[in-house]
Amino acid sequence: MRRWAAATGDAHAASLAVLAVGDAADAASADNLQTHGGMGFTWEASAHVPLKPARTRRALL
Repeated sequence: MRRWAAATGDAHAASLAVLAVGDAADAASADNLQTHGGMGFTWEASAHVPLKPARTRRALL
Protein backbone atom coordinates (compact mmCIF):
# COMPACT_ATOMS: atom_id res chain seq x y z
CA MET A 1 0.00 0.00 0.00
CA ARG A 2 2.85 2.37 0.78
CA ARG A 3 4.28 2.08 -2.74
CA TRP A 4 0.86 2.70 -4.25
CA ALA A 5 0.32 5.73 -2.03
CA ALA A 6 3.78 7.07 -2.82
CA ALA A 7 3.29 6.49 -6.55
CA THR A 8 -0.02 8.36 -6.54
CA GLY A 9 1.44 11.19 -4.49
CA ASP A 10 -0.81 10.65 -1.48
CA ALA A 11 1.60 11.32 1.37
CA HIS A 12 -1.09 11.04 4.04
CA ALA A 13 -2.02 7.50 2.96
CA ALA A 14 1.66 6.53 2.84
CA SER A 15 2.17 7.81 6.38
CA LEU A 16 -0.84 5.90 7.64
CA ALA A 17 0.42 2.73 5.98
CA VAL A 18 3.82 3.07 7.66
CA LEU A 19 2.16 3.67 11.01
CA ALA A 20 -0.11 0.63 10.63
CA VAL A 21 2.80 -1.61 9.67
CA GLY A 22 4.83 -0.35 12.62
CA ASP A 23 2.01 -1.11 15.05
CA ALA A 24 1.53 -4.56 13.53
CA ALA A 25 5.25 -5.35 13.79
CA ASP A 26 5.32 -4.24 17.42
CA ALA A 27 2.27 -6.34 18.29
CA ALA A 28 3.56 -9.40 16.43
CA SER A 29 6.99 -9.28 18.07
CA ALA A 30 5.47 -8.79 21.53
CA ASP A 31 3.10 -11.72 20.96
CA ASN A 32 6.03 -13.83 19.78
CA LEU A 33 7.92 -13.04 22.97
CA GLN A 34 4.88 -13.86 25.13
CA THR A 35 4.35 -17.14 23.28
CA HIS A 36 7.88 -18.29 23.97
CA GLY A 37 7.73 -17.14 27.58
CA GLY A 38 10.98 -16.94 29.53
CA MET A 39 12.84 -18.60 26.68
CA GLY A 40 12.28 -15.49 24.59
CA PHE A 41 14.77 -13.44 26.61
CA THR A 42 17.58 -15.98 26.49
CA TRP A 43 20.37 -15.90 23.93
CA GLU A 44 19.55 -19.44 22.77
CA ALA A 45 16.21 -18.32 21.34
CA SER A 46 16.09 -15.30 19.08
CA ALA A 47 12.53 -14.22 19.91
CA HIS A 48 13.78 -11.02 21.55
CA VAL A 49 15.71 -9.81 18.49
CA PRO A 50 12.84 -8.21 16.48
CA LEU A 51 11.25 -6.60 19.55
CA LYS A 52 13.74 -3.76 20.06
CA PRO A 53 13.75 -2.51 16.43
CA ALA A 54 9.95 -2.73 16.30
CA ARG A 55 9.60 -0.68 19.49
CA THR A 56 12.17 1.83 18.24
CA ARG A 57 10.40 2.24 14.89
CA ARG A 58 7.06 2.69 16.65
CA ALA A 59 8.48 5.33 18.99
CA LEU A 60 10.09 7.25 16.13
CA LEU A 61 6.93 7.28 14.04
